[in-house]
Amino acid sequence: MSTHWPSAPEVIPSFTRVGPKTVLPFHRVVQQDQDDLFLNRIAQRAMSRTGATGSAIALSDGDAVTCWARAGLTAPQLGAEMESGSGLCARSMSIGKVLVCDDAEMDSRADQEACSHLDVKSIAAVPLHGGGGAVVGVLAVFSTLRCVFDQAATATLEQLSTLIEGAIRAAA
Repeated sequence: MSTHWPSAPEVIPSFTRVGPKTVLPFHRVVQQDQDDLFLNRIAQRAMSRTGATGSAIALSDGDAVTCWARAGLTAPQLGAEMESGSGLCARSMSIGKVLVCDDAEMDSRADQEACSHLDVKSIAAVPLHGGGGAVVGVLAVFSTLRCVFDQAATATLEQLSTLIEGAIRAAA
């Protein structure tokens, strides 16, 4: 499998509607051919390179943290808002550290209702930092199997997170 990363992704200002909410501005980062969303390619790579069954990239607009890119069957839907006070992804963002959950049914840090709904058993979450080092989102992978994400998987996610962080800083 050939790996091709864009040297300098193009940033296109865009707007979207999230459910019944008002229109929220965000920056959509796309490949040069304008057909592939950069964040969705990263989500796809995160899933395939870690053995996950799903992945998601959630970004904050200041008021809410929303899923902007996803891949696989066990990822939240685009536009889904992450509850700020619960779940491994929210905790990863709040403490600014990589977190891994080997058994979502037994780990109190996991949002067990959401995990049960998506049949998620394992999670790894990496915080995304924007300008000034503030946490502005999370890259997460999910699996229907327990104990899937090891050090190699989290190292891969941290490498992919640097690409997302570069795009976030470029869009700011």
